[in-house]
Amino acid sequence: MKAEICVPVLCLLMIGLDGVAIGRKVCFKKKIYACQCLPEKRVSLEPGDEHYITVWIHGIDLFRPNFYNLGLWQAHTFVENESLFRIGKDLIESDPVRFSADKLLMYSWAGRFNYEECMRAAGRLYDSLIQVVKDYEAQNHYRPKIRIITFSYGGNIVFNLPKFKNQRNKLVVDELIVLAWPVQHDLVSRAKDPMFKKIFNVYSPSDCVQVIDPQGFCCRPFGKAPLFSGRRIQRAKNVLQASIHLNGRGCGHFGLNGRRFVSLFPYILDELNDWFSFSKEHNLGMKKTRYILSIYTDKNKAKKVKS
Repeated sequence: MKAEICVPVLCLLMIGLDGVAIGRKVCFKKKIYACQCLPEKRVSLEPGDEHYITVWIHGIDLFRPNFYNLGLWQAHTFVENESLFRIGKDLIESDPVRFSADKLLMYSWAGRFNYEECMRAAGRLYDSLIQVVKDYEAQNHYRPKIRIITFSYGGNIVFNLPKFKNQRNKLVVDELIVLAWPVQHDLVSRAKDPMFKKIFNVYSPSDCVQVIDPQGFCCRPFGKAPLFSGRRIQRAKNVLQASIHLNGRGCGHFGLNGRRFVSLFPYILDELNDWFSFSKEHNLGMKKTRYILSIYTDKNKAKKVKS
């Protein structure tokens, strides 16, 4: 992949808040010109990719809650849900090694705007993942790694998983990518749970839907949490947070779930992993860091930026 895309030198800039020396941040900015690479099928060659099982968790559906076909499904067979089938198909085509058809699962839950429903869905997911790991070990004599990708309210489900862990069946999430999650006051501290080895919080500065979730009305006692949700979670050594820009501008909420974004996902994941490794080597996990990834798929806009 590195040879296929044109990437400028990584810039490390120390910037202050409004020009003041207090509260300085380390700013990582990177641009990817992917407009000439999209037609090609990308094949990941990272070691260990063949042992990853990837699970996609969808967000809420206010108008058509789902009460059927709940649970984990292989992405390429789950034709009952057209949108999840499409996302699975796009992921497999974008990187058939990293997201191989037999190891890409879709988690179907009710999709209701309800905290109790998220809790129930988390319990079912925990049991299902434990069984998936056991079945894989029995067949391959090797423990698989678990990668979970969540969109929007799906983040509520995955951050409820630590509530269900027990000593006999320990679940480890090796890689967690949360897309456009409306950060919840009651759940955000669980990002530090040792269950999660690596977390990528991906958001867009133009995503208004992410921050209008009225979590303050749901928390008891009233006033315990901010009225609306946030974008960023608490800093931790296992957390990297990145702002995504597409063709020079931020994405809308559903843009982080759209076909164009999903087709770019392998490139994005590679850059996030590179940044995470650099952060671990230089102990930046607990510092005030800011990561900005700009991706250009439009040839005209890419030329304008280069010049």
